[in-house]
Amino acid sequence: MWFILTDILYHPFNSYNTNAIPRSTKTNNIMKRIKIAILAIGVLGFAACGSDDNDEVIDNCETCSLTIATQQVVSEYCDNGDGTVTITTLGQEQTEDLEGVTFDEFIAAFELLGATCI
Repeated sequence: MWFILTDILYHPFNSYNTNAIPRSTKTNNIMKRIKIAILAIGVLGFAACGSDDNDEVIDNCETCSLTIATQQVVSEYCDNGDGTVTITTLGQEQTEDLEGVTFDEFIAAFELLGATCI
């Protein structure tokens, strides 16, 4: 790509005889090559300015409430994406291994116990 750009910018008439070409054609050729060079630089610049989407944090959390005796306990369950889940209850946080089940299966099992998850 760099060779094409330098060829366009430094050798606008290539090696043919420029005296045999009418002035308007020479000017048109120069303008076409300049436009192509600017377009190529713009495309390269635009492609190089892409954002990195790999750092996005995916919020995969469920808030579940479970009534034990007369006490309602509200906990937040967040999938860490590595086979573990972070459980936050009353400001205390702990990480548990899912032991081969998916996060959705874990939440479904918790709901089977009587929990309500949002």
